[in-house]
Amino acid sequence: MNKFEEAIIHIGTGKTATKTLQYFFTENRLRLSRNGILYPRSFGKLAHIFLTAALCDFNKMNDGQKKELGLTDRPKIEKFRDEILSTFRKEIKMTNCTKLLISTESLYQGLTTIEEIKRLKDFLDEFIDKYKIIFHIRPQHELQISNFSTMCLHGNTDKQILFKDLKLHYEKLIDLWANVFNDENIFPKIFSKKEFPDGNIKKDFILFLGLKWNDFEDTENRNESINADAQRFLLEINHYLPKFIENKLNPYRESLRLGRSLLKGKGLIPSRKECEDYFRIYAESNERFRKKWFPERRELFEVDFSKYPEKVQKYPEIDSSFFEIFAKLWTAQQAEFLRLQNKLSEIPHAKEKITQLYLKHLKRHPDPTGLNLIAENVMKGQSLDWVETQIKNSKEYKSLNP
Repeated sequence: MNKFEEAIIHIGTGKTATKTLQYFFTENRLRLSRNGILYPRSFGKLAHIFLTAALCDFNKMNDGQKKELGLTDRPKIEKFRDEILSTFRKEIKMTNCTKLLISTESLYQGLTTIEEIKRLKDFLDEFIDKYKIIFHIRPQHELQISNFSTMCLHGNTDKQILFKDLKLHYEKLIDLWANVFNDENIFPKIFSKKEFPDGNIKKDFILFLGLKWNDFEDTENRNESINADAQRFLLEINHYLPKFIENKLNPYRESLRLGRSLLKGKGLIPSRKECEDYFRIYAESNERFRKKWFPERRELFEVDFSKYPEKVQKYPEIDSSFFEIFAKLWTAQQAEFLRLQNKLSEIPHAKEKITQLYLKHLKRHPDPTGLNLIAENVMKGQSLDWVETQIKNSKEYKSLNP
C-alpha cells in the first residue's frame, strides 16, 4: 500500500466557517479527487467526527458526539476504532490520490492532551509521510457570540453568552499540536473576510492547497446565526425538551432544527464592556501568539468594540409554564408522527412515495396532520394510487405546486 505524500488536517477552530468548508469539500469531493486529494467518507460523510470519537480518551464518555454515535462504554469505542481503521484501509485501496484532506473542529475540541494528539498521529503515520495542520482563529468574544446560536440549537439552557473557555487560549492550543507535529507543519490563519481573496474562505483554502479555484463549484455558506427571539425560545424550551434522554438522542426535538433557515438573523449580544472585559482575559496569550506566529502584524486581531451596545436590551420574562405545556404537546405530536412513520415503513414503497409527494410540505410545515391522514387511509387498505390522487388534489399540494 502506497503512502499519501501529505495530509492536510483542518482542525477548526469552531465558528470559523468550518461547516461552510466541510459542505464545500463534500460537494466537491469528486473534483478534489481529480486533483489528487482524497476527502474520505470513512471518517464521516461531512465532517470527520468519527476520527475524534475513536481517538479521544475513554474518560470523555459524556461527550455529546459520543452519545450521538452510541459510544457509551469502552468496548464499543474499541470496536468503533477498529471499524474506522478497517473502513479507511478499504477506502484508500480504491483511490489514486496522493494527498489526504481531513476536516473537523471536533479535533481541537476533543483531542485536548498531547497523548490524544499523538494517538492521532500514530493512527495516521501508517498512511502519511508529511503533515500540514491548518486552523483559523478569531477574537474570542466573537467566537463565543457566534457559538451561542449553536449551543441553543443543541440544548443549552445557560443564558450566559461569554463564558471562560481554556480552549480559546490559542497559544496553548497550538502548542499542543506543534509539540506533536512540529512548528513548521502548523499553519494558523486569521478568520476575517479581509484576509481571504474576494472575502471567500473556500477560495482561500483551495489556493492554500495549491489548486485552481475555477476547477471547483462554489457552495452557499452554512451554519448562520439564528435571531434573538429564536435563541430566547430555545433557551426556555430546552429545559423541557433536552437533547439527550438517558444518553440517547431525544427523538422528539430533532424537528426543532428544521426551521433553522427561517430563523436567521442577529442573535443576542453582550454589552460593549462585557466584550472588552472578556477579550482582555486572552490579551496576554494573544500577544505571545502574535509574536510567534504573526510577527508582521501590529495586533493579532483588528477589533471594533463600537459595534456592541453600551447597554444590553432587556426582554420581558415569559411564564415558564407556557413552555412546559408546549413541550408536552410537541412531544405527543412527534411521538404520533414517529409511530406513523414506523407503520408506513412496513408497507413496501409506501414511505418513499409518500415522502416524495409531501416533501415540500413537511419541510415548510413540520405539523404532520397531512401525513397522518394519508397514513390512516393507507392503513385502511386504500391503494397508493388513490393516496397519490388525494394528495395531488389537496389544497396544500396545489399551493406548493402551482
